[in-house]
Amino acid sequence: TPAPVPQAGKAPGAPVGVTSSCRFRADNSVVSVFYNGEDITSAMSGNLNDMSVEHLVNFDLVVAASLTITLKDDDGDFARHGAFWADCDAASASEATFSWESFCSPSPIDVPHARGGGQGWGLPGVDHSKWSNWGSGRLSGNGAGGYCAFRMIPAMIGEYDSAFCTDPGNDCRLAQGEAQSCSIGYTPAAMAKYPGVFTCRKFIPRRAMLSNARKASFIVIGDWGWDPVNHFNVPTQACQRGIADRMHQKMRELGDVKFVINVGDSFYSDGVKSKTDPQWSYKWTNVYPEFVRSVPWYSVYGNHDYHYDPCACGAVAHCAQVNGDINDLSTFYMPDVNWFKEHPELNLEVVGLDLNHFYSTSGPTFCKFTPCKQQCLQTIRARTEQAFGLLKSRILQSTARNMLVFSHYPTDYFKGSPLLQALKDGRHHIAYFGGHRHNIDNTSTVPIWPSQNWLSGGGGGFSCDGLQQGFVVGEIGNDDSLSLYPEYVPPTLCCASAVV
Repeated sequence: TPAPVPQAGKAPGAPVGVTSSCRFRADNSVVSVFYNGEDITSAMSGNLNDMSVEHLVNFDLVVAASLTITLKDDDGDFARHGAFWADCDAASASEATFSWESFCSPSPIDVPHARGGGQGWGLPGVDHSKWSNWGSGRLSGNGAGGYCAFRMIPAMIGEYDSAFCTDPGNDCRLAQGEAQSCSIGYTPAAMAKYPGVFTCRKFIPRRAMLSNARKASFIVIGDWGWDPVNHFNVPTQACQRGIADRMHQKMRELGDVKFVINVGDSFYSDGVKSKTDPQWSYKWTNVYPEFVRSVPWYSVYGNHDYHYDPCACGAVAHCAQVNGDINDLSTFYMPDVNWFKEHPELNLEVVGLDLNHFYSTSGPTFCKFTPCKQQCLQTIRARTEQAFGLLKSRILQSTARNMLVFSHYPTDYFKGSPLLQALKDGRHHIAYFGGHRHNIDNTSTVPIWPSQNWLSGGGGGFSCDGLQQGFVVGEIGNDDSLSLYPEYVPPTLCCASAVV
């Protein structure tokens, strides 16, 4: 029997005629729950400060209204120590990573954000380290601070064709819209009376609904060029190939990927010697499908890339990976070892940095693998100084709202350096990406609030420093918002230590 048809003429802000529920858990405590701008905290079951309790909240659905749950971590760092889990009628726990957005702050969440408004929302992090008894779909914050708000829109208007709506498993319900209707269980007379489109009882994943509100997307990957002789605990190339296949699927799904950011260590274990080195084929073009290589790969050098590359011992013109022709997709786009690329059509700028002097506290000791150790030490130091100068100048001169900054190293390698403070500059929305450590997460690095940063070194090329292997996806909204989230492959595909 079809569900009762709500009144026609539904629009954002109108009741749907359905009551929905949401079960959720929080580490440590719940500050507030808002739906449709109304405080419904008092309607929630369970002690707000008891993180062992599963809370329940019910609400009458309103078209395009936000459910916003604000939480507090007692340790003051929700991204590292907090956790959020929710299983809702409109978005199951398995859909959590693309149904919810988060906004985090070192200070209590302001009223506009607690109600689901304000700017700066992004896709949340994924919690892998705690509360396994909660089940899958555990989330962490997307930025530094002890307070995080999580929002989701349970009832969104969406368009589906008749094939979707006639599938009994989709349990469609009528809502107002302007596209074609579909007729699951409804008479022609009823369809004529209530023209519109359908939404599902489980409604529509938020990302699918917002795809039309996106300017473009991009992918970030690093530490991927697996070598059959020199590798650690990634035993075969299956991991790298599995990630490449997932990239292909994701790019097809998104349909608007403009570039891939590659944070280096592209060719284990010693880099390439020239632009015709056969490793270009068996570690890149023969692994990543042509569609994945149909956009520029914005790149920088990692420490392993320098070993046998003439770049360590000579001028940039001799560098095997440097290429200034963005239309030449047979290789990477890297016009210099330190470089920037403006994208005015996206209100965005990309900045690639050679920060290999941060390889260790003793400097670039990997220079011992090159044929010119002393010259390499001097060259790498100079290039890192140039990188810092470039970053400072672009922060001052760029007119872009968003800046994507990347190098081979995560932010925890920059402790004590003025580079950390530069990355925190609030004149732009900065998102920083680094690799070197072989995992995908936003919790093991040093926070650079209000900027975002992700460890992006889980490309499957050498080792597993964690079980999160894959890549990062970035989505640029029409409102210039920047949402970042991970895509993983099964850890058993990559990590010898993974337990089935």
